[in-house]
Amino acid sequence: MPFQNLGLALFYRTSIDAQDIIQPTPPHKARENIFAPKKTRMARPLKIAWKHTEEESYDLYRREKDADWARRWQALWLLRRGERLIRLKAVLGVIYGTIQWWVRWYEAGGIAEAARPEPGNLKTHRQARTAEQEAKLKGAASEGRFRKVGEAVRWCAEVLGIEVSEGKVYYWFRWWGYRKKVLRP
Repeated sequence: MPFQNLGLALFYRTSIDAQDIIQPTPPHKARENIFAPKKTRMARPLKIAWKHTEEESYDLYRREKDADWARRWQALWLLRRGERLIRLKAVLGVIYGTIQWWVRWYEAGGIAEAARPEPGNLKTHRQARTAEQEAKLKGAASEGRFRKVGEAVRWCAEVLGIEVSEGKVYYWFRWWGYRKKVLRP
């Protein structure tokens, strides 16, 4: 009988089988504790030439309305307070490289330099047409001057003096409610 009742609410085994012996888990199969901080190599301390006080950094962070920019200012404020990069990575949800870019920009020119757009977002939105040009294009389309979108693109270049793609003109026509007269198969 594997279990004996001692009259108490406790049970114990009288025999031990070979399968019951706990074998240590090999290191390559051990499940990592996701809640424990990872052991990292010692890195050199981050030294930043601060141009603003901690209070100024905090005020900049608190006043910011845009969440993406607020994250950048929060990172600089937390670094100013002495937080480590590994903590910022967890709090802000960004990678080390992003935080390092922000720090480099700050060191290069302070807040003004850190407030510049990120490398992938250097294009600025430019209005392709003015309201007057839009009215002329709508009028010409209403008159039926264009049979193809390519004709409208050439007309924009010659008459309005703007260079646009066929896709952009097609988008404008669809946005304004113009449709093709003949159904396509």
